[in-house]
Amino acid sequence: MKLRISRSVHAPSAAVGHPMTAVRVLTSVTLRTHTGWTRYRSGVVDTGAAVSLFPGPIWRDAGYEPLGRVVATGVAGPKEGGIPALLTMVECVLSDGDTITGPLRVAAYLADSDEAPLLIGMSGLIERGVLRIDVSAGDASFALKPPA
Repeated sequence: MKLRISRSVHAPSAAVGHPMTAVRVLTSVTLRTHTGWTRYRSGVVDTGAAVSLFPGPIWRDAGYEPLGRVVATGVAGPKEGGIPALLTMVECVLSDGDTITGPLRVAAYLADSDEAPLLIGMSGLIERGVLRIDVSAGDASFALKPPA
């Protein structure tokens, strides 16, 4: 499955007079609902995220198995705050518009906030396959490995 590479101005560096390029690897994701699937939304493939994070607009209609309340933290760590969320199990599908990967049952944080980023994390998703990224060539892909 192809992934998209997005390039934009890195706002914090530009604000201090040293603009850099922000590069992101993106894919589209949908979650299973009780009657079908949510609409596809674009999310960042984040190899630094242990668990995927879904903001309110993508998960509100989704079916999920709650595991417990958590505060999802990132690089800043728990002392710097985090995003209140529900740790769950969900079923999701990734797609590039032509190829579908899934459905896959994965652990995910369902953020209380609608403003949280949509992150595709390692646990249950990226760890199950081969991720290839060649930013200089503008080429990225993800393929599930068959079960052993």
